[in-house]
Amino acid sequence: CSHSYDVRWPHGAGHCPNLISRDSKNETIPAKIRYLDSDLKLDFPSLVHIWNEFYSEYVVVDYPRIMVRYEDMIFRPEKMIREACACVGGEMKSENFTYSASENVKYGEKGHGEQEKAGLLDYIIKNGNASKRVKGLSKKELEYSNTALSDNLMKAFRYIHPAIETMTA
Repeated sequence: CSHSYDVRWPHGAGHCPNLISRDSKNETIPAKIRYLDSDLKLDFPSLVHIWNEFYSEYVVVDYPRIMVRYEDMIFRPEKMIREACACVGGEMKSENFTYSASENVKYGEKGHGEQEKAGLLDYIIKNGNASKRVKGLSKKELEYSNTALSDNLMKAFRYIHPAIETMTA
């Protein structure tokens, strides 16, 4: 990353990512970006606005590029690498493919966030199941994300909105 930054917004372990206030106002939770190498700070109405703006800058361009989703590298690494090689005129040799599940954060130590991380296995357990991906989101937050997330980006990344009728909150 050429410009390190951090994103701040009110949230906690029991309510993350915290898109909509849980009171009767139904207001979005504002988020701030602070660039660490300057005094630049940007305010956004919500995390959804950050996602829409930042990823649009990668998608809406007039030059060739390869975009690889993190989840494709986790769940289909060999297929993804083979397709990326073919895209640039190369060929992957299957006998050279190895999948390393080594951890970038040692088990029991703090990773990105405050909870303990076990790494790849935790990611697969949480994100390999559609219902676990929305755990902690309220029905209001899902309704909001379904209308506020950019349709163009959702299609470009082959994402689908979770069904709201399966929510109980």
